[in-house]
Amino acid sequence: MYDKFLRVAGVTMKNESGEDIQTLLQKIAAGYKRADQLESWNGYSRKDMLEDGLSETEYEGQEILGMVEFVEEPENPYDPNAIKVYLSDVDGKKHHVGYVKKDYTKQAQSLIGDESVSRVTVEFTGGKSRAIGYDPIEDKDVLEDEEMTRGLAVHFHYNNQDSFTPEIDEPKIQPADDAYGKLNDKQKAAHDKWIARSKKMEETGKGMQQVGGKMAGCGCLMTIFITIPIILIIIFLFL
Repeated sequence: MYDKFLRVAGVTMKNESGEDIQTLLQKIAAGYKRADQLESWNGYSRKDMLEDGLSETEYEGQEILGMVEFVEEPENPYDPNAIKVYLSDVDGKKHHVGYVKKDYTKQAQSLIGDESVSRVTVEFTGGKSRAIGYDPIEDKDVLEDEEMTRGLAVHFHYNNQDSFTPEIDEPKIQPADDAYGKLNDKQKAAHDKWIARSKKMEETGKGMQQVGGKMAGCGCLMTIFITIPIILIIIFLFL
């Protein structure tokens, strides 16, 4: 089985019905989640993510079968080769969610009617991201949430490896022999950032301990120099 994908463009705009596509993608994904066709954070709980040092995006890496439709728009004033992308929600209602990227319209046209495509799936990208952070006040790891631009990737799956179009975006294959290899580029970046920050915090802590030790030593000497004269004065007064 071979796979190529197209990223949908225009997802930060309003669609043909005046709806905000970012909000629309969030609602559609939430509907599929309620129908148990999507799972937040790949099924990891907050506890799991903290204990295993994981970083996850809400729905990335999960694909839903079908529900996507391409419609050519020759009357488009900006691009006569424009292709609209429609996505059906869990109830089967179609929503305009963007366009095929202008540079990929010709390749998409060849894919739409390609009989060698065995199935088409969609993946919700972006959205809520959850990564490991550090709370210096509580001195512990915490989960930090971030809202990213939501997107949609359409995957084309082939039975025949020779039938793909080279110009279409190709998904990166991650090694599966260890936990780090299973992370995507964004997750690896978050993991590496967390490791670097942890090391920096550790080095800073050691430096503060060294300074504190020196200050403590100085404090002891100052106490001796101040206390001894006071004792001698007291002895002198009462003798």
